[in-house]
Amino acid sequence: MGLTAGDFNPPLYYVLLHYWMLIFGKSEIALRSLSLIFFAIAVYFAFLFLQNVLVIQGKRLWMYVVAFAFNPALLYFAFEARMYSLFAFLSLMSFYFFATKKRKEYIITSTLGLYTHYFFIFVVFTQLLYILFYKKKRERNYRAILLPLLFFAPWFLLVVRNLVKGTSEFWIGKTNWTDIVSSLGVLFTGYERIDSPYYIPIIVISLFFAALCIYFLARKAKRNDAVLPLLMLWSFLAYMIILIVSLFKPLYVFRYVIFACVGFNMLLFYVSEHLTHKMRTYLFIILFISILFFNQVQIKQKRKGSIRSTIREITSIAKEGDVIYVTDPKLFFTISYYFDEKRVFLFGEKSTSIPRYVGAVLIPPEKTISTLPQYPQKAFILYEENRYEIQAIQ
Repeated sequence: MGLTAGDFNPPLYYVLLHYWMLIFGKSEIALRSLSLIFFAIAVYFAFLFLQNVLVIQGKRLWMYVVAFAFNPALLYFAFEARMYSLFAFLSLMSFYFFATKKRKEYIITSTLGLYTHYFFIFVVFTQLLYILFYKKKRERNYRAILLPLLFFAPWFLLVVRNLVKGTSEFWIGKTNWTDIVSSLGVLFTGYERIDSPYYIPIIVISLFFAALCIYFLARKAKRNDAVLPLLMLWSFLAYMIILIVSLFKPLYVFRYVIFACVGFNMLLFYVSEHLTHKMRTYLFIILFISILFFNQVQIKQKRKGSIRSTIREITSIAKEGDVIYVTDPKLFFTISYYFDEKRVFLFGEKSTSIPRYVGAVLIPPEKTISTLPQYPQKAFILYEENRYEIQAIQ
């Protein structure tokens, strides 16, 4: 827990994964299955939100659930051994309990969310603004919102110095106005950077969603609807603020605001329910074509590198006592997973200046090395995921 306090993320996911591994082992299937379970529960809560908050019934309810379950962004992180599926799941639960006024469940869920990712603070902030501007004074209940923040305060005070000190080490770049134009397409597909070869479809779908929202809001302007402001704030408030701030100070990474993706899906389903039958049919067609297209693209474009095959090759020729020297700190933990972690070291100039965002706090000083082993012991120096050379001192 003390090491986690020096990292960039709160501890909940790591604690859950630790005990999950004790029960089910350390295989890739075991590690990834935890996120898949979170995603499956999220799909169930999407069903509850659609049924009980948006009051949708019948066949369309199930079509929306299917669309949510196969959303490219959410489905991608359902198979990642990281906290983002849990983050999305808890944000959906938090908004569901917030909208249904289940106070105890809301407090528990939001507290867990804050201990999952620091950007969960934007979820709570969004709900606080909603209460402030869209609830009558007699209906305002700030205590339920403030209690999760109070329960999170001890941990935040413990790590705030590390967080401030580490912000200059972000690997991410600033956004630009092209990112703003493509923002709604990214919010639905999860494709973070406009340098993707599929930036044109992303921009097209982004402009379509923008036109749809403008058309819908123009038609709904005179109606008194408490759900719509909540969905709008959930989808756009924090997401757009972070995007715009990132024009000057890098903060934006899509997975950090994955809660907005969940809200945007709910907003699209809400909008669909208030369209004519003909327009709803067109929207369904566009949504499902987009889902099929970007999931297919995702399989090809977001596939991880060939690191497993490289390590298998090294393992097949390495002798007992041979080591792997990793030149890129970002690969250190991945290599340690696939190879004997006792024989994996950081090597070269980068080993002495490890960025904190790659988990530097978890890498002990003795794991950095600058000399080659004495033959017959050999070092497999890994330069990239699929390129290495063998060296030793004669």
